[in-house]
Amino acid sequence: MKQSKTTLILTTIVCILGGLLLIYRGQQTIDNLYKFNGTVINLTIQEFPSHKTGYRYSLDFSFAETDKVYGIYLGTKEQADNNDLKSKIKIGKTYTFYVDQTVTPSLAGHTLGIIEIRNNAQVIYQDNPKANYIGGSIFLTMGIGTLLILISAGRRKKNAL
Repeated sequence: MKQSKTTLILTTIVCILGGLLLIYRGQQTIDNLYKFNGTVINLTIQEFPSHKTGYRYSLDFSFAETDKVYGIYLGTKEQADNNDLKSKIKIGKTYTFYVDQTVTPSLAGHTLGIIEIRNNAQVIYQDNPKANYIGGSIFLTMGIGTLLILISAGRRKKNAL
């Protein structure tokens, strides 16, 4: 019983912290992001394993200016196949990239934190921050709800003694 309570408390903390992080990411403005100009030298659709559903896909960018690989999460195979962003990016051309630095590199070494891509003033790609905001709100609500249940259960147990 004690181990399941510890697991529940840890899960609650992770939900609250994850929710806050997602809300923070959803509220970031373009001014808060890491901005760099990069000449695209390679563009690859990368397949990586997903915990439950097989594989997920990303569009990874390699640059002449850095060894870092940045990417954009595309989703499932079908979503990746239907995404037309790859056709909008030209190899050898320099673009302005805006990257969320709260996204950590994956084990494969790429960072799926590209939020926006511009060619001069023209926006080529822009991530939708609503998904992060909504997901974060759900996680935060679940975490706070579980925390309230734990507090209530603790008080009832204390009053019963």
